[in-house]
Amino acid sequence: MAALILIISLIMAGYYLYNLKSSKKIVTDPESGQRVIQNELTVLTSGQDVVSLIKPYGGTVVLEIKKTNTYQVRFPVKDLSELDVIKTELNKKGVTATYSMVIERFE
Repeated sequence: MAALILIISLIMAGYYLYNLKSSKKIVTDPESGQRVIQNELTVLTSGQDVVSLIKPYGGTVVLEIKKTNTYQVRFPVKDLSELDVIKTELNKKGVTATYSMVIERFE
């Protein structure tokens, strides 16, 4: 149970546990210096229909935690600047959209 709470807390903070070996979509955010997934956002809503919000941008929900209205959303973008436009637009619509930061997983 404690592990589940930790995972939910990390996702709510905009973090995403990600296998680095299998992804070429990891980039460094030039502003924060954090490693982020270049085509995914973590989206927190206040009950809004996330599918309707992301549809105009071609987004797909890849992870969903209904209890906290938290979603991991993948977008068909080529780089972080394209994702930033979507992030800004979603934030204007009253949700909290943040880059999905990467925490390295050691095996």
